[in-house]
Amino acid sequence: MIAISIVTYKSLDNYIKEVRAVRHSSDVQEALERLLSSVKDAQIGHFGYQLTRDSTLLLPYHTSVRELPDVLKSLDSLVSDNIEQRQRLDTLKMLIDSQFRIVDEILSNAKQSGLFMDRYETSLIARSVSNMREIRNLGRSFRAAEQRIANERSSTETGMRNIAPVSLLFYGLASLAGIAFLFTRVLDELEKRRRAEDSLRENILTLRTEVGVREFTQKTLRNVIDNSLDCIMAFRAVRDKRNTIVDFEWILANAVSMSSLYASEKTLLGKRLLDVSPETQRDGLFDLYKGVVESGVPSQEERLYSSDTVNTWYNITTVKLEDGFVVTFSDITGQKLQRLLIEEREVLLKDAEQVANMGSWKWIKSTDELIWSDGLYRILGKSSREITPSWNSFLDYVHAEDRPAMRSFLAEVKAVGKAARLEYRVEVNDRIRYLAMILKPIQENELSQPNVLGTVIDVTERKLYENQLKQYTTELKRSNEDLEQFAYVASHDLQEPLRKIRALATWPRRAWH
Repeated sequence: MIAISIVTYKSLDNYIKEVRAVRHSSDVQEALERLLSSVKDAQIGHFGYQLTRDSTLLLPYHTSVRELPDVLKSLDSLVSDNIEQRQRLDTLKMLIDSQFRIVDEILSNAKQSGLFMDRYETSLIARSVSNMREIRNLGRSFRAAEQRIANERSSTETGMRNIAPVSLLFYGLASLAGIAFLFTRVLDELEKRRRAEDSLRENILTLRTEVGVREFTQKTLRNVIDNSLDCIMAFRAVRDKRNTIVDFEWILANAVSMSSLYASEKTLLGKRLLDVSPETQRDGLFDLYKGVVESGVPSQEERLYSSDTVNTWYNITTVKLEDGFVVTFSDITGQKLQRLLIEEREVLLKDAEQVANMGSWKWIKSTDELIWSDGLYRILGKSSREITPSWNSFLDYVHAEDRPAMRSFLAEVKAVGKAARLEYRVEVNDRIRYLAMILKPIQENELSQPNVLGTVIDVTERKLYENQLKQYTTELKRSNEDLEQFAYVASHDLQEPLRKIRALATWPRRAWH
């Protein structure tokens, strides 16, 4: 009904505006006619004076000079919202001012000249006639433009006047339809209310059942909390007049928490945190709790608490709860020591890889994921940000001649997953280096698929030594061959002198015989 009323009001208001617009156009045309008529009267008056020199004929001229500013002001306000008409009016003002200046000059010259009409006055009259022609032309243009606007507004007003009765009838029928619809809705709502009351009775019975279930759940949850091995406590914020948190009040504590504080639930609940545990402000826990409540961001951190006999690591988890928080202390000493041991082993492995100039990698077959150690990145002269471990990453740096062998080797590793070894060359910083890749399948547990553990060792120094040793062996072999050749030649050249010496040595004996 409100919407229909608004639409009806808008329609009537638009119609009234169009009627006012039509009247406004009529007012503009009327003011224009008064303006042009006043200018004409002034011209007729001074022409009569020119002909008769009767000053009484100047009365229309003086009346026009006196009334013309008000007419111009009225017309200016009427066309203030139409830029084109304002421009025409400004031009018309200039022409009218020019016309009255010409008339003033004509009258002034008529008083001073003894002639009935001299040349100068004739020239002024010609200018006046020409200027008056421009005023008439501009007035016709002004009138035609305003007439077009009036016709458009009149056409719109006529259309709205014809539509208005039909619209009002339609709005009335729509209102009746709305009332009928509302009446049916009221009946429907009464029926729904009856059904809702019946449903409410059923819901009350269900609610009683749910209350019983909730009480049972709360008791069960309390038992779970009390049987937890972690300390679980809940607090409510205590604020001052400036709404600043100054302390926290206990609202829940499980059995482990009360045992660690040597208190009972009756003596602990309702107490202030800083009264029971003032050390929380010294070690920064109070500020941590305060930050969680004010920001709503959960916090989780590990802290070491030391005593004379034992060091204990706790994982402290803090979560906002309304205007307070819930905190859980979990003893993670065993996990922490195991993690520190693993980190120490990782550091040891990293140092060992660096000393041995080697790297390692692991292929997780189930996810087809490759993991590289820092040593492998170091051997390839890259960082973990520059290379993403993949099978293609192995091939990217392999020497072009060894790439087919590496591709076959990796394909066999993925297909078979057996122990294997391959030596190949890589290009690192424009240098050729020799690497040895050793693979070994590992079964981490009985249910998982066997993964592959690989080791890459930089054997460049050894390879260079072997190549140098081969070169020395080749040179030694060639030297031995040269020596054997020399010995052969030497023994062949010395056989003839030896035969002669042997002959001379036996000659006297033959001569004696």
